[in-house]
Amino acid sequence: TLEKLQKFTNDVSSDTFRKKCEARLFGGQQTAQWSEIKRRAATLTTWQFHRTDALEVLRKTAISQDYWRDEGGYINKGPFPPPDTEVRVQLLSRDPETGEVSLKVTPVHGDTVYYETGDSEPTTASGRIDSLNNFKTRELQLTFLCVDSTREHETGGADTWKNTINLKHRVFQQGSDWMVELKAYPKGSITYTTDGSDPKGFGAAYDGPFPITDDCPFVLAIAQQDGVTSAQEKINVKQYITKEVKVDPALPVTWHRRHSNLTARSAFDFMDRLIKYQGTAFGVTIDVQANDDKQEINYASAETFGLQGEEFEKLVKQLQSTMKGSQVFLTIERLQFDRGQQL
Repeated sequence: TLEKLQKFTNDVSSDTFRKKCEARLFGGQQTAQWSEIKRRAATLTTWQFHRTDALEVLRKTAISQDYWRDEGGYINKGPFPPPDTEVRVQLLSRDPETGEVSLKVTPVHGDTVYYETGDSEPTTASGRIDSLNNFKTRELQLTFLCVDSTREHETGGADTWKNTINLKHRVFQQGSDWMVELKAYPKGSITYTTDGSDPKGFGAAYDGPFPITDDCPFVLAIAQQDGVTSAQEKINVKQYITKEVKVDPALPVTWHRRHSNLTARSAFDFMDRLIKYQGTAFGVTIDVQANDDKQEINYASAETFGLQGEEFEKLVKQLQSTMKGSQVFLTIERLQFDRGQQL
């Protein structure tokens, strides 16, 4: 009955209810204190009855849709000037082997995005992003600028995105010494310690593989560049160091060492050696990529399936022949030889 007489309403989040509130409860002002709006709703006889949560529902809805803005307990009902442009960056994927990332770059209140590397401020003369849904980069820091070509929205400030640095290590034997090799992806200056101290404040600059001393408990390392710092890498070197391995030249042998991302000349040199020394490769992955990065073929064998040298080379060439002007990437988990002498 009250609804029919327009004395009660269940419509508490529509534009109609919002406009009624602005007309009757704001007291003719642009901005009103929220407590005063609620007091007027409780005392004005011209105001409709409604659910007890109606005004709170309206407030949350109007603020979320940017019809209202809460300015410290005061509600500003607008209208507001068009918001400035901005850029939102979403990480789609990251290759830990290279540090290359794929980003989704979304222009907000605009339609064109420009960028600069490092902390340089981008302008409309900077590089323009054409592939907004899959922007690839190995840079550690990018700064983006969004522009509205219709000029309805003012150009906002630059938005900065930072990549991450990951450290990888390899412990290997060189003669009678055990060596540690460090690499930062996509790049970075590496510092390290061998006595347990903090590499950030006390580390030596890394410039190549270094030997491990007998009293070294572990190696700590970090990489830094362009304001980006990697997580600290802790290498327990004792678990790598083993007694000298002797290979019987007359007996079969398996080499459990991962050969990863062999490409270009190194990939074909590897296959030549595999043929020459009659080895068998297991856990093989072959990636063939077109030079324009628009096409790719992948092959992966089962862990128990072995490829001998000539078969390996023939398979690689067949895959590569389907895509002219392509690049090959090889990864092999382990090698087997009929005689230790071949290894």
